[in-house]
Amino acid sequence: MSTMEDALYALVTSDPAVTAIQGDRLYPIDFPQAPTYPASLYAVPSRLHAYHFGGSSNFRRARVQFDVYAETWDECVALGDALIECLGASK
Repeated sequence: MSTMEDALYALVTSDPAVTAIQGDRLYPIDFPQAPTYPASLYAVPSRLHAYHFGGSSNFRRARVQFDVYAETWDECVALGDALIECLGASK
């Protein structure tokens, strides 16, 4: 079974709009030495278990953070917008 990070990586790197801008340059937490831009970093800084009156619900709530880097502001905005659209998040 894959982790949430594996599923997140697979989702983002298979999105045509995101890959048109950054290819597969999505990295966990930190860049490799001398990265090529545009690229983005992702991290899961917090995970909380959800509970109900009977105990754990076996659901988790997680916050995912993306940091976007590019040579120009317009590329940053385009990549950020593509990530937002890919993940179905609201601006």
